[in-house]
Amino acid sequence: MERPFIAQPSETSPDEAADATTPNGQIAPMWLSQRIDHATTEALTRHREISHEEARDIAGALAIGLPEDSRVAEFAVSGIGVNESLRDEYLSLYHDPATNHDVRRWINWLGSWLVSEDNTAVGYPSERELGRPPDLHDLLWTTTLNVDQTIVQANVRADLPTEQIHQLENSLTPLLMEHGDAFAAYLSLADVDAGSPDCHAGFDSVYEGSFTTKEEAMHALTELTDWESELRRLVQRSGVDGLVTMNYDVLWDYLELFACDAVALGGRLHIFAK
Repeated sequence: MERPFIAQPSETSPDEAADATTPNGQIAPMWLSQRIDHATTEALTRHREISHEEARDIAGALAIGLPEDSRVAEFAVSGIGVNESLRDEYLSLYHDPATNHDVRRWINWLGSWLVSEDNTAVGYPSERELGRPPDLHDLLWTTTLNVDQTIVQANVRADLPTEQIHQLENSLTPLLMEHGDAFAAYLSLADVDAGSPDCHAGFDSVYEGSFTTKEEAMHALTELTDWESELRRLVQRSGVDGLVTMNYDVLWDYLELFACDAVALGGRLHIFAK
């Protein structure tokens, strides 16, 4: 596949299209480096991620230091690609000690955009502080793990190499065998880092139980039984059937908003304290 070609702006002179160094000693045009720097500065100022086209610009610069048939290069040309297919290539540059600071900064921006796109697609929009430069290690990427032949949704640090993700899958196997669907549900929570050494302790500290229905969960988590008894006594004293009723939906919404996270998995509701 041919290297990505990004049209040079007409106002850039041949002398300016010179020498911004990218990985492996390769040379990126100065106009492209300047365009990337302008895009990232603008993103910081406006508190947003870079755009799709700006992500492609970064990919085009990175591709100069990668094989010609790289997926990063393909993304630069076509704009088609997701984090799963691109991360091995850009992380190989990111973790290379020879990669300079500016290129690593570009990768942080590209990775942040890719992670944000992936996470938003599964209902976990990025919560990073958009007024600060991104750092892959600070970002959680939502993906799927194969733990003991069970596919679970989980979050890992965005700079974690694939080899270490596979090692993580092996280390999580005993925990999944011990706790079953409840632990798999815990891993799917947006703020849980599956690679954290405190993952098991974190599960133990917030797990409230697994229930068949919302009503069963509400009875276990609140004083609902007592409240229902009080309402029955009030109705009996009034002599008016239906005078006062319990709105279970309002109670459930309150619990989910302020008290707990509920994950439906394996036919049960798994409840975790916020």
